[in-house]
Formats: sequence, structure tokens, C-alpha cells
Amino acid sequence: MSLYDDLNIDKNASYSEIKEEYKRMVKSHHPDKKDGNNEKFVELKEKFEVLLSPDRRKKYDETGDTNVNSVENQAMQQLSQVFKAVIENSTNVCSDNIIENMKTHINNALSRVNKHIDILEDNKKKYIEVKSRMKNNENLISMIDGFLTECNFNIKNLNKEVNKIDTMLKIIGNANYEYEEWDFKT
Repeated sequence: MSLYDDLNIDKNASYSEIKEEYKRMVKSHHPDKKDGNNEKFVELKEKFEVLLSPDRRKKYDETGDTNVNSVENQAMQQLSQVFKAVIENSTNVCSDNIIENMKTHINNALSRVNKHIDILEDNKKKYIEVKSRMKNNENLISMIDGFLTECNFNIKNLNKEVNKIDTMLKIIGNANYEYEEWDFKT
């Protein structure tokens, strides 16, 4: 099913027609509304961003790709920055294993992101527990719902980061780097 079908928009719709439908649909799913649905809201927003951007819409119409900045592209950009930093911070590129240093750097980043996800998951459990015990105060319950929405949003973004980091590790794969091991015994 295409974005046009998902969003009930004619493929030849003008920018203003798409924008009008966007406003109508996201308004009905806005998370600040009582019956709002944050996941649906974010999903709609992401889909409409493709159709509201002339470059992204053109690419989508040509390829069916909704993501100009794909995970692979993001991973390559970030990997390039890591690679450059590892080389520049190396004391001796002849004796340092650049590939292993990159993998170490990337795995450390992965550990930090996973730790943050764990903290958010723990907080989410706390929010749910407090909400289950909260009685007769819609304002506080509404605040907790906001905390949960924010928590879920952050977890979703961090999971995207994990996916990008995993992609970086796959790109490196089994790359080899010839370096000189020094024998310090002599």
C-alpha cells in the first residue's frame, strides 16, 4: 500500500491539498487530545513529511523510498566521523589496530544507549505503577500520561539509534587492518 493510499490522498494532489489533509488528520490524533494517539500522530507526521517535501515526494514517487536519510546513510555518516576521530586520536597508526579501536568506540556507544533505554523502561514501569494507584485526580493522571508519552517517544528514538549503531557494526564487518605489534620484551 502506498503513502497516498494510507493517507487517502490522490497521487496528483497539490501541496495545499496535502497540507490541508495533514492538518485534519494530525488534529484528530494529537496526543494532547483526550482520545489522541501519539504513535498514530507520529506515524502520520512522518508520512506527511515525505509528501510535503518536494524532494522527498519526488524520490518517493520514483523509488517508493520514504526515507531520504535512511538508516544506512545515517550509519555511514556517523561511521565516517568515528573513523576520522579514531585515526586522528591514534598515537601511532602503524601500531594501533584502527578497526578494533573503532569497534570499541561503537560498542561503548551502544552500551550507553542500551543503559539509557533500561533507565527509561524502569521509569515507565514506575509511571504505570503510580498511575494505577492514583485515584480521583485527573490532572495528575494526565501528567503521568504525558510522562509515559515522552518516555515512549524517547525509547523509540533510542531504539532507532541502536539500529543505526548495529548497522555501523555490520558495515565494518570483518574488516582487517594490518598493524605492527610491538614486542616490548626486547
